[in-house]
Amino acid sequence: MEGCQQREAFVEEPQRLEPLTRAQAVKIALRLGVETASWIEDLEPHLIIARGDLRFITSDHPVFRYNTYLEPASAWSSTTGSVQIGLQIFLPVSPTTTLLLYDREIYKVGNRESHVSIATANDVRMMNMFQAVAARQNVYFSNEKDEKEVGACIRTAAAYLGEKGIRTLEYPEQGNEGASSLIHQFHQTPNLHPRFSFSQIRYRPRMVPVDQRERKYRRDLPDPPGSLPPLPEGMGEKVWVRKTGN
Repeated sequence: MEGCQQREAFVEEPQRLEPLTRAQAVKIALRLGVETASWIEDLEPHLIIARGDLRFITSDHPVFRYNTYLEPASAWSSTTGSVQIGLQIFLPVSPTTTLLLYDREIYKVGNRESHVSIATANDVRMMNMFQAVAARQNVYFSNEKDEKEVGACIRTAAAYLGEKGIRTLEYPEQGNEGASSLIHQFHQTPNLHPRFSFSQIRYRPRMVPVDQRERKYRRDLPDPPGSLPPLPEGMGEKVWVRKTGN
């Protein structure tokens, strides 16, 4: 009976929800925007300026999240959560200026005397590729003379689009394979391996093994409203192992 009761803890009649109206969807998006802003308020701001012939492009999805520090873990875990250690956020605000928000405990950016860095041509190309990878349908640029450069950027970005999107991994229960599994679903970010002239990972964080990096967070999230149901008896004693090759 205990086994049956444990299984039934996961089998509940799904709650039927009414479709959201447009007004309700907007309210939810605005509320989440305010909450997310509070989660990233500890990130350090820095401006990146393009002074050469190359200019920043933008897209219909301009806020680009990345995590150079957690690149090695991106194959099995989300790396761009709002409170994750090493988070970087890039937002082009004009053809000559991009705003960077970053985890100052992990990255050394620019110098102590200034919150502004001048981008090299390679820096601009890398941040433009961020926009090409993130775009849903459109990229935008300010000068028609840049069309050839933007086209090359889009073709380069296309090679990474297969790594982008929702990924699902299965973790079978050890000793009970085929009967019990945890399903882990996350948004995978392509590994673009950016190397910027104005930024580098600090020495001490660089020495931390990858499997320890992904377990650390910059801050705690607030508790969700209401109380969470308890785990079924014995659930916390089980061991789950990720399937390889997925």
